[in-house]
Amino acid sequence: MGGFLGRKDEKGQSLVEFALVLPFFLLICFGIIDFSWIMHQSITFNHAARQAEWGVTITDRSEDYPVSVYGREAASLIVGKMLEDSTLKKSNLTISNPSVDIRTQYQQYYLPAANGGTRRSLRKWRLITVKADVNYEVPLLTPVAKTLFNGNLTLHKSINKERVLTFKDRNT
Repeated sequence: MGGFLGRKDEKGQSLVEFALVLPFFLLICFGIIDFSWIMHQSITFNHAARQAEWGVTITDRSEDYPVSVYGREAASLIVGKMLEDSTLKKSNLTISNPSVDIRTQYQQYYLPAANGGTRRSLRKWRLITVKADVNYEVPLLTPVAKTLFNGNLTLHKSINKERVLTFKDRNT
């Protein structure tokens, strides 16, 4: 017979509605999880690359001569600095074209002297340049992200930073 307001019995309606809504609900939840995970990995990767740019150094026994490190040694310095304070996996990092170079740069300038003339002075910088192309493969968490990104997502960053190691002024 008819139910409330003449409707027939609708016992299975809530189950059908749940079955229709569940895939969309799961898709939204997985999307939020994936987006958050990818953003976290991206921020962590960029921070680690920035730390490597600013933190990598090599032993500089020379006062004036250039010092260079390339290949595996430079890559291990960069990877070591990137992994120092981050949660990145070493197996997911790849470094290409790594180099760490130290060089000296001089600048001559003049200062006022006590006798009213000028005196020559020399400014010396010891500079370090860190260069590399860094890739990080983000491990994806849900089937939705694996389908969207064909199984993997790779983040890329080019490191190219020159900074001052030491600075000296000498009067000549």
